[in-house]
Amino acid sequence: MKIFIDSTNRFYRKISLFSSSEKIIGDVDGEADVLILLDQLLKKYEFKLTDLKEIKAKMEGESRVGILIGVSAANALNYVL
Repeated sequence: MKIFIDSTNRFYRKISLFSSSEKIIGDVDGEADVLILLDQLLKKYEFKLTDLKEIKAKMEGESRVGILIGVSAANALNYVL
């Protein structure tokens, strides 16, 4: 499983879950923290954090702070995994 974090808008985030063959399984979005949205997504589709193989974040967009939030979350989660 792969996760893609889009937090390029400072106040609105979208997290997508992909299968290893790049097919989208589902996504969640909203104004919540990245980790809260990730938790909701994993619970919704009954996956565990250890099922994830790759976590990426969108690197360009309208908000530098938003990009830093997504990249920081992806780096921390990749380090943990």
